Amino acid sequence: KVGMLDNNLKISSIDRLFIQVNFEAEAEDENPDKELNRYEFLEILVRIADVKYLKTKPPKAKSYAEALERLIVEVLPAGISK
Repeated sequence: KVGMLDNNLKISSIDRLFIQVNFEAEAEDENPDKELNRYEFLEILVRIADVKYLKTKPPKAKSYAEALERLIVEVLPAGISK
């Protein structure tokens, strides 16, 4: 719904990133398996920005900061207004 998906970022990539971000070596009752806490949410946004803007040929951003800023400024507002 947000409009993040494109040729570089597939739904399977987001699923994989969610699993990576939400993995816990030790079980914690306070962090359910199907939810992200605040720092995990920020981490998945950075990882999405990495796939969408840095791992492209050629890269569409020069740094993680630039990639995250592009994701927040260009993609997220479009999805919020829908």
